[in-house]
Amino acid sequence: YEPVRNFVAGKGVKKEDIPFWKRVMAGGIAGGSSIFVMNPTDVVKTQMQAAADSKTMTGVTRQVWQQEGLKGFWRGAQPNIARCFIGNACEIGCYDQFKTTIIAKGWVSDGPLAHFAASGGAGVVSAL
Repeated sequence: YEPVRNFVAGKGVKKEDIPFWKRVMAGGIAGGSSIFVMNPTDVVKTQMQAAADSKTMTGVTRQVWQQEGLKGFWRGAQPNIARCFIGNACEIGCYDQFKTTIIAKGWVSDGPLAHFAASGGAGVVSAL
């Protein structure tokens, strides 16, 4: 997330000066791109879970490759990307904003309490 956030923020922008919308956008981009890369593992996992009989990871991988080729491993990627973009935008973007704000205002110092408070705030936003 941090490299994406810093890229979205622009060169020379301090962490404390990054606007909230850029943090949210960076969280979404990080989440969406990560599931795009990992979608093949999601396809294999989903097919293993949905199988009536016990299937191995190697067997499912071989089956997808033989029946659908490389494209088959990205089946369902669009809804996965949308889901991860929204979820990570809310969770990671809000976490980063909450943590930066509570530390900058001096409410808590950087440490476990700051992480806990920021996680709680991000969790509430994500649940809504």
